[in-house]
Amino acid sequence: MTAVLLAAMLAAAAAGCAVPGRPRVLLRRRMRLTSLPSQPRTRRWGLLAAAVAALAMTFVADRPHLMVLGLVGLAVTAAVVRLARRGRARKAQKARRSTAIDLCDALVAELRAGAPPVNALREAIAEWPELRTLGAVVGVGGDVPLALRSLAQQSGAGPLAHIAAGWEVAHRSGAGLADVLDRLSVSLRDDEDVRLEVDSALGPPRATAKLLAVLPAFGAVLGMGLGADPIGVLLGSMFGALCLAAGATLAIAGLFWVERIAATAEV
Repeated sequence: MTAVLLAAMLAAAAAGCAVPGRPRVLLRRRMRLTSLPSQPRTRRWGLLAAAVAALAMTFVADRPHLMVLGLVGLAVTAAVVRLARRGRARKAQKARRSTAIDLCDALVAELRAGAPPVNALREAIAEWPELRTLGAVVGVGGDVPLALRSLAQQSGAGPLAHIAAGWEVAHRSGAGLADVLDRLSVSLRDDEDVRLEVDSALGPPRATAKLLAVLPAFGAVLGMGLGADPIGVLLGSMFGALCLAAGATLAIAGLFWVERIAATAEV
């Protein structure tokens, strides 16, 4: 009975935390007297998961091994989601870096063709919709280096800051912008080649870590094929649930350890 009450209290607390503000704040928002940003989506989903987990405890209070299995499931799901987000962020970072380097090459080509710097930049960014903010700044005659540095704050867009520096150097010194950006492009291409070599070298360790993480599942299937019942042991007793929790913890720790080493090498 105590476990049931505790689960109900946890569920109520999680549901209360999921409310985006105090009643007075909510009333002001309804009356449009103030506008407040909503909570991050990850926090809302985390609170929802906590509420669901707390309610689930009311049904498994008399079978503690099911609680352990539920926690293992939540931990594995959270780890998979986080690793997937890191992978998407890494791909987006590479795409931004590639776009910035291509923009430098396109600028050099337009300048070599005789276009003025502003017109060359306008023509160069026409191929990349993600640079439409920069196009708006160019269209109104704004500060191009400042806009480039603002975009360079995004992860992977660092080469844009180098382009901004080259733009300023050419503007202040009177040097040809095409020559400055040409040398910059060569340097950026060399750095990108090094990054691609590092990324290709880190591919096998990442793949090996993922394979080792899922290998115990193939072992369980193999055991079932030999006539054993590993799934029943893991899911049907506290000892099996603890073994599953220990194995999942080691597998998740190994994946994040490899990702941390790889991220350090990529810097």
